[in-house]
Amino acid sequence: MKNILNRKYILVFITVIGIYTILWTVTSILTYKGIYNPIMLIGLFITILMYSIRLYRRKEDIILTNWRTILMLLIGIIIMCIPIYTLPNISYKEGIQIINQDIGKNLKYVKLDFYECTILTDREETIFIRPGLYYYSVSDNSYKRYFIINPITKKIIELEERFYPD
Repeated sequence: MKNILNRKYILVFITVIGIYTILWTVTSILTYKGIYNPIMLIGLFITILMYSIRLYRRKEDIILTNWRTILMLLIGIIIMCIPIYTLPNISYKEGIQIINQDIGKNLKYVKLDFYECTILTDREETIFIRPGLYYYSVSDNSYKRYFIINPITKKIIELEERFYPD
């Protein structure tokens, strides 16, 4: 007896993976302020989408013993697992907590534009993590302070002056 995959299951599979990819992309951009790079995830999803459309257009049922179908299912599962293992060690908000713990005060954080939240560096880029540091501007009473945190090592450095011009 052959293992047969009905066409509607392909549609459900690609819809679930698509929604997951879109939600994860938006969430990662907002949570990690551009440090996490979901482009590989999007590329894998587009590959699955193209193959699924091809399978869906077939008139006959799809046999699960076909190596391409099995590969598509495996790539879909990999897409859902990749973010779990490739995230930076801290998010932008977790960096605020680390600064508060290190300084020992509850500082007032200046809300920065999205492009000002990170500083790109010359360290080596990985497939999923861009080479950058989180940037924070805080006010301690009337005194302004500036910090950067490496999202991988969690190392904090206080800057002497503002990184971005006013």
